[in-house]
Amino acid sequence: MNRSCWRIAIRLCLTTLTLITFLPAVAYEITANDFRNSRFRGFHIEDVSSQRSSADLDALASTGANMVRISVFLKRCNECVSYDLPQTDLNNLDALIHALAARSIYAFVVLRPMGDERGPLWTSSLLQKSFIMQWKLLAVRYRNLQSVAGFDLLNEPVPPGRTYEDRQSMWLAYAETLGKEIRSVDPRRVLIVESAPDATTSSFNNMKTLPIDNVVYSFHSYSPFALTHQGVLKDLSKPLTYGTTPAMNVNRGELYKLLSIVDLFATKNNVPILVGEFSIARWAPQGSAPRYISDSVDYFEAKGWSWMYHDFRGWPGWDSEIDSESPAITKRSPHAPVMTILRTKMRNSSK
Repeated sequence: MNRSCWRIAIRLCLTTLTLITFLPAVAYEITANDFRNSRFRGFHIEDVSSQRSSADLDALASTGANMVRISVFLKRCNECVSYDLPQTDLNNLDALIHALAARSIYAFVVLRPMGDERGPLWTSSLLQKSFIMQWKLLAVRYRNLQSVAGFDLLNEPVPPGRTYEDRQSMWLAYAETLGKEIRSVDPRRVLIVESAPDATTSSFNNMKTLPIDNVVYSFHSYSPFALTHQGVLKDLSKPLTYGTTPAMNVNRGELYKLLSIVDLFATKNNVPILVGEFSIARWAPQGSAPRYISDSVDYFEAKGWSWMYHDFRGWPGWDSEIDSESPAITKRSPHAPVMTILRTKMRNSSK
């Protein structure tokens, strides 16, 4: 065993002996079935290394959100064959979970291995073992903490393969191993499994359930991608509109047709669905953003899916509190149309 593995093993043992009792719990322990009936509504906080202030979290709580998805990035050097979760980020994660719980908001965590979900993770057994070990460390750390509602195994996995079915199969095989390893130290935790590649609606054409209990299946709703990411990526510079009239580039029927792929999977397998992320670039013209968000939430609610908006007070392009289609304007307003829609829906949720 190399020195890095020894350090991880020692840390796992020490964590096992130390229960995090200083963090308050909220309500009760969550199960996968609690994600049904659109019970959970909230936001994604994209990077725990950049902490939100108390004022930010008070503003988040005032929306009525009752759950937050937290991204945690694992680090590694170019030559390294193991991942590291820096202590400062771990401390930030503890503090954020604590602050959310104090506001009666559940949290769930997703680990993101430095972009390796698109490359090295799939070709290195050592990286795969290290990723599992990092999850087990967190599972031990939080296993007695009810305010941590679940673990989202991997953000937008992109395994290699000749076909989408091959790629999905590779991911689900690893997800099963990963889930069982986490369950070996925390047998009750909700596991959240995204589809591959990229957690898209279309990837649910090849999605299958895992032989593990207490699982929620998840996707990220950015369809059609050219609409939601216009001006976000350099090759998507064409302005596109969204609405119900024929003059719009994308209409509600097209959006709902894409979402129905996930609905078919959920209905066939009778499993809960979580929309782990959804958004649209706020500069989508002619009031497209609030219409897109409103229609999306209406569909999620009709199907009983829980949902998380991407994201809260992060990159200005996704910021629901900025009441402008101009990229140059970043001033927030409590009356911004997208935030008004989200707030109305969230305040109808049960805590």
